[in-house]
Amino acid sequence: MSQLSGTLWLVDKIVLSVCTVVAVLGSAANFCLFFVTLRSKSLRSNCHILIGLCAILDGFHQVGLLNQLPALLGNGEMGSFTCSLLQLLPELGLFRGCACVFFIGVERLMAVIQLLLIASYMTFGVYVMVAYFEHKSQVCAIPAPFHGDAGPIFGQSLCLLNLSTVLVYCAVALIISNKPG
Repeated sequence: MSQLSGTLWLVDKIVLSVCTVVAVLGSAANFCLFFVTLRSKSLRSNCHILIGLCAILDGFHQVGLLNQLPALLGNGEMGSFTCSLLQLLPELGLFRGCACVFFIGVERLMAVIQLLLIASYMTFGVYVMVAYFEHKSQVCAIPAPFHGDAGPIFGQSLCLLNLSTVLVYCAVALIISNKPG
């Protein structure tokens, strides 16, 4: 970050400020959605529970954007170990949230889903973070804890999960559109 010119540094701070505000608002909205799901007796179906779980996991993911505040307030860099610890919960939220979105689609397709299937996705992000960990100074952002070859693995796994989600939702749309009545 310190290699940026004065203008680019200002633009970067403005963008990070906007991202921080959006992260705070998004986290608050997701936590409210989770709270409403818990409190409402009419929202007890598998799908509603998954949507509430997805909301809280997305909220944890969005909180990770707040770890970029040192870039706004200082030189923008911190140790990779500190960054990895700060980003652990947001990264788990990201992986689990993507898995939840996928399983919401599967639940819609199958009408029945086991919540325990999500557990298979829970440890992957932690494994990749630990297996490829390197001590270094870095800007602490969402993909920052994935060092070396873990970066492409992180991106490819999320891309594959999101593409799978699109396929499931397309299948659901086809089935619903071809249903009589």
